[in-house]
Amino acid sequence: MKQIMYLLILLVAVSFINCNKDSSLNKLSDEEFIEFISDDNNRIAIVRIDSLIKIKGYTNYKTGLLYYEKGRVLGNLDKDIEVIGSLNKALTIFEEEKNKKFIAKTNMLLADSNAFLSKNESAVSQINIAIKLFREIGDKKGEAKALNSLAHIEFQFNNFNKSIEYIKQASAIQLEILI
Repeated sequence: MKQIMYLLILLVAVSFINCNKDSSLNKLSDEEFIEFISDDNNRIAIVRIDSLIKIKGYTNYKTGLLYYEKGRVLGNLDKDIEVIGSLNKALTIFEEEKNKKFIAKTNMLLADSNAFLSKNESAVSQINIAIKLFREIGDKKGEAKALNSLAHIEFQFNNFNKSIEYIKQASAIQLEILI
């Protein structure tokens, strides 16, 4: 237990030392930035993300990515109420930035958490926003994933015929991607 605490303290200290207002982290691609803040241990990832959020030396967009990734990691820990709080912060930032890709991805994660909390109307509304945006930006993979999520949500609420229809649509898109 002591070793874990020392490791966490060291991790936070290194994060503070390596991150300043002119951080080169702002220059990383989305994938590189998310890879930097991620960790196989979800709890360590949360500590890292929280320490980076406190620094406030990032672009608005990168701050949105921090909240997005925190929400995604919290989802792995089944902390859906906290997920929704973090993702709503990310969504606000992505909407300010007019970033359709991450507005769609964030709505997808919000829909999953709301469905888990039995907030069916919110979940369906959010996943439909994601589908619409993925179609607008031509992201077939995102669209297929969103349709699969919608099928899962509909199945969860015993709407089996709708669920089957969405699976068929997602499958058709996935086959199209492979060809």
